[in-house]
Amino acid sequence: MSVINSVLWGLSSLPRARVDLPGDRPLKVAVISDTHSAPHKEAMEHLWAEKADLCLHAGDMGNLALYPEYESLAEQFYAVRGNCDGHDCGFPDERAIDFYAGDELRSTWWMSHVAIYGGIHLSKSAFERAQHAGAQLVICGHSHMPALFEDRGLTVFNPGSIGPMRPGLPLTYGVIEISEAGIEFRHVEGHSGERWLPPQMR
Repeated sequence: MSVINSVLWGLSSLPRARVDLPGDRPLKVAVISDTHSAPHKEAMEHLWAEKADLCLHAGDMGNLALYPEYESLAEQFYAVRGNCDGHDCGFPDERAIDFYAGDELRSTWWMSHVAIYGGIHLSKSAFERAQHAGAQLVICGHSHMPALFEDRGLTVFNPGSIGPMRPGLPLTYGVIEISEAGIEFRHVEGHSGERWLPPQMR
């Protein structure tokens, strides 16, 4: 197989999910990552209270026996494989999510566990894959650090982690709301359920 045909095959095989936007209210998306077999109990309780329409897990789920708990957080649930997940976990390494209003495609998101380097930059491969997927937003995890930034025309959102805490890093998940007015992002502190902001913005 030639290099060009190999690339085209990879793009054509990219798993895609369709999400239909409700016409009478915003769509709420809960975003989690890096649960590592031990999601924090309080964070999960806050997530259930969010009553999200869609939940995305950006990898390193860990124990698959907990899958039903994550799936119960929303009507639709999609996950990707993290570097600590086995190749037999059943999750793809990347996924595109297409948001439709009727027959009109409104937005495309691309999700992969590892996408960021240097804290505020997309890796070359992640940028290219997201572009080829037609995405406007990249969802990722891996660093356990919540992030929201722009890079070369793409918005990048890392929810942080609600798994075992690392020294100096917060316990957070993400919430994204899509409405006619646009897309609103927020990080939520897993213990309190309150909005999380980086220290320099408090």
